[in-house]
Amino acid sequence: MRIAKVLLSVSALILLAAPDCLACDCRTLTEGQSFDEADAVVIGEVARIEAWGSGSTTVLRVQETLKGDVTGEMAIRSALSDCDAEFYPGHKYIVYARKWEEGYSAGSCMRTRALYATRPRGSRGVFAVTLLAVLGSSAVGFLVGRLRRGTA
Repeated sequence: MRIAKVLLSVSALILLAAPDCLACDCRTLTEGQSFDEADAVVIGEVARIEAWGSGSTTVLRVQETLKGDVTGEMAIRSALSDCDAEFYPGHKYIVYARKWEEGYSAGSCMRTRALYATRPRGSRGVFAVTLLAVLGSSAVGFLVGRLRRGTA
């Protein structure tokens, strides 16, 4: 039974630590710092997301420009790194962006975020996988405990 508890504890610890291992490693700026360092700050809704090479371009329908001279649509380039801001079609964002080649880039360290609570697509899948991992670890721990006692 002791091994089952250890296995369950280790499994839970790994699951809790996993999201931090994938997080972007940068200095998160305050709202004021983000505003000062951005070339453009806009509020807008994601019209579409297009793939290109090894990344994607999010096309934002600009509703309000707080800094810069962006009107109409804004192209935000992403190289698919952990530091890129995540966008979902139809959601409204405040974007702190820096000029980059033909468009802009928006990183998660500059406070780009959704303006209202949203659930990213696939988040239920993450919950299901986590639940299955915990249940699977528990079952393995239970079976190992029974085998050690010779009652399997």
